[in-house]
Amino acid sequence: MFRDFWLHTTSFWVGFAAAIIVWWVYQNARPMLSTLRQIFRERFETIKEGLSTSIEQRYRQDVVRLMQDKHIAARLFSLNEIAVEPRLLAPPVPVIPGGPIPPEDIIQVAVPYVPDRASVGAAFGVKTLSIPEAMSKGANLLIMGTPGSGKTFALSLFASRVAQRHPKVGEFGNLVPVFVHAGELSLPGKKGKTLDVLYQALNEQVSTLVEAQLPGFLKTIFESKLALLIVDGLDELPSETQTPIVKFVQTIQKRYPGNRYLLAASTDNISCHERLSLHPIPIAAWAEKQKREFTIRWGALWQKHVTKQSWAKRLPDSVDPIFLNNWQLNGTDSHSPLAFTLKTWALYTGDLLGSSEVDALEAYVRRMTLGVTNARPALEQLALQMTLTLKPIIRRKTAGDYIAAFEDGSLAPPVLPPEPFDRSPSQDYDLDELIEESTGQKSNESASPFFDEELENLLEGLEDLDLPDALIFEDEIVEEPVEIKKEARADPETIKKRLVRRILPELVKADILVYRPDSQIGFAHPVMTGFLAGSALASRGGAHQLIPLPIWTGNTLAGDFLAAKGDVSPIITHILNDDQSDPLKRGLLNMSNWPRYISKTAPWRDQILSRMADVLQQETLPLGLRTKVLSALAQSGESGISTLFQQMLKSEKHSVRWLGALGCGLILDENSVDPLGLLLLYDDSIFISRVACLALAVIDTNQSMELIARALLEGSEGVRRAAAESLAHHPREGHQILKEGTKMEDILVRRAVVYGLAQVNEPWAIDILEEMQIEESQWVVRNAATQTLEDIKMVNPSIPLPMPNIHEIPWLISFASERGMGISPGQSGWDMLATALREGNEDQRLAAMETYRFKPRKAKNIIPNLYQIMNGPEGVLREAAYYTLWQLSTSGIDLPVP
Repeated sequence: MFRDFWLHTTSFWVGFAAAIIVWWVYQNARPMLSTLRQIFRERFETIKEGLSTSIEQRYRQDVVRLMQDKHIAARLFSLNEIAVEPRLLAPPVPVIPGGPIPPEDIIQVAVPYVPDRASVGAAFGVKTLSIPEAMSKGANLLIMGTPGSGKTFALSLFASRVAQRHPKVGEFGNLVPVFVHAGELSLPGKKGKTLDVLYQALNEQVSTLVEAQLPGFLKTIFESKLALLIVDGLDELPSETQTPIVKFVQTIQKRYPGNRYLLAASTDNISCHERLSLHPIPIAAWAEKQKREFTIRWGALWQKHVTKQSWAKRLPDSVDPIFLNNWQLNGTDSHSPLAFTLKTWALYTGDLLGSSEVDALEAYVRRMTLGVTNARPALEQLALQMTLTLKPIIRRKTAGDYIAAFEDGSLAPPVLPPEPFDRSPSQDYDLDELIEESTGQKSNESASPFFDEELENLLEGLEDLDLPDALIFEDEIVEEPVEIKKEARADPETIKKRLVRRILPELVKADILVYRPDSQIGFAHPVMTGFLAGSALASRGGAHQLIPLPIWTGNTLAGDFLAAKGDVSPIITHILNDDQSDPLKRGLLNMSNWPRYISKTAPWRDQILSRMADVLQQETLPLGLRTKVLSALAQSGESGISTLFQQMLKSEKHSVRWLGALGCGLILDENSVDPLGLLLLYDDSIFISRVACLALAVIDTNQSMELIARALLEGSEGVRRAAAESLAHHPREGHQILKEGTKMEDILVRRAVVYGLAQVNEPWAIDILEEMQIEESQWVVRNAATQTLEDIKMVNPSIPLPMPNIHEIPWLISFASERGMGISPGQSGWDMLATALREGNEDQRLAAMETYRFKPRKAKNIIPNLYQIMNGPEGVLREAAYYTLWQLSTSGIDLPVP
């Protein structure tokens, strides 16, 4: 086999020598190759980092741009121009058994915490937090509030500032905001591709350069724990529709731990907070300071931008903004930022129909739909169908079906069907598909709702096309194509068959409707939906149709505005009958806002007011519940309310006098100054004196301020302190009185002033306290100044903390050890918590209820215990039990009848 094999000696040695040379070169070149490899790797990483930085910067710019339109007056001003700093209502300081006692706050003691009636806190100056403050200890938040309370505005401003790395957001500027509306999420997404849902929601909103790299960028920030996911619009959806969104966010939390979350919901439904480990916190209502700042800013921007526009010549003759602003600020009917904004807009435009919230909404709808034929009946029909079918976001084709009869201006509104219906056509051909089929390009109406000129011409041409059979719903197929002629008056059936609807784009252009992904459409604001649905029910006598609907924002708003224009007596009778067995009086509270809408001549108005006044007198009911009713009565506009509140000041019942003083402060009743002064100086309860002092400070007349100053000079030690702390919340005169009080000879005055200066918490006040700490001659005053300075330096105890696991709660471990037991993960911890609720001391029971509020599903077995505490003696335990039951109810827990 190898017989002919032979070795060529020369070739062999040449090859052997070459191999040695190559090997020698390789060995000597290895360090150089490693260096080159490292250089290339570093260069690649630099390029990659540069690309990442570039996409992040462009994305941040897109977020800032997109957020500027997230408010009702975006047509006039950008968000950053008109922004008033949003605040959150500081929650009660949690009780920690065996822990430090937090500094006492007169307002938190005197004013009950009612998160679903934030206007009460705003009237008396309760403490508030900024969003960065509230999230600074690691808690993720669920901002709750009624529609129009400014949740979207707050989320948008925070997202914009985070994207800008604004100094006011501090360390949150390192995060990357991902802002989506609940209606923009196309769920369920593809399995295993969770972030694709966010991409689909954002891809048509961001710039082209960002869109191409968006999937990888989203993955990078979520994996790097740099994402701040902000979800708005949950309050616009019924509970069942929220479920897939909550599951989606929950999936992101599990797959990408360590990111931050900020969501918004209605006070009617906060059921998502437990599953997503969110801390519910209410958005604060605008106080007088914020209203004044907004009004002045609006006037300046109006003069700077609007009056210079060519169309502004058609507006009424310009009035000095000072007069307009003073008139606006002296009004008391606008109770939400939305209503206040619309009223200001109508006032400057000159089309304000009246001073109420309903008048402001009416003016807005008329102004924005001017020139759109049949806009009002079409909108009412659409809003009503969305409310009755519990579908606030629907297919555009379905929306076109609802309002098809209004495409011809000669047609009258259709008769409302007796019961809600849900029409689901078998084929979903719509405007987007026609455009894509005709042009070969995908519709981009979410970026520009009116499309461009070329597309507009296409739409006009489509109106004259003969539509083929294939584009007709199966139940409407005809043998011959339907010919649509523009010059002929179309009958209702012909209009119904048109697939290109002109009225919907016009209403989107009017900022009343808004396009959503997946060829869907909805109203731009839930208040508009409720206003128009309520108007439709009023004109058609459909109040009974709201009765079987579950409680959700759409139903509540429709009922509110139905009360303004129609007959709500069927609903009132139904609610009052059902409410007799409900200890939380949820039905009465749901309709407690109606008196401010209902005509004063309506026979059922007195029926509601009478029941509300009766609740105020019932000492067996919690103070928090009655405060909610008190707030509604104060806003009702009823002329006799001041008389009722003054009579309550004379009651022998402790809690009734308390509520009477709060009520007089809420309505700024100057005639109640004298009786409030008597309570301040001579009531046997320091708590009543505190409330009376706060009410006098809010009423703010010369006489009321003189009474507070007299209390500071002549009252008991507790009354003097209450007077000083009340003056702290009155910058115009109170701060000067406090400065002068530090020089007075009376030691009790100086000591009381120390507590007042602590409430001011401004640099000048701290300087005075530091001076008193050193130079004050009396040790009792020096000690008070020292203690208050230490309290000021403490981290705000109202800032929410993440909820620890049940077996890691320190006070509960101590409680168990006192009984010779330990706590392990699982049910044993919850059993011990239930024992603490039943057998613990006051602090332990309060702490137990705090824990149950964050884990509502674990509280089902202790609801009878909560009822028992709520029906017990007056005090902090009763109020905590009511607050806990309210939060369980709004978290979706069915409360049995006690």
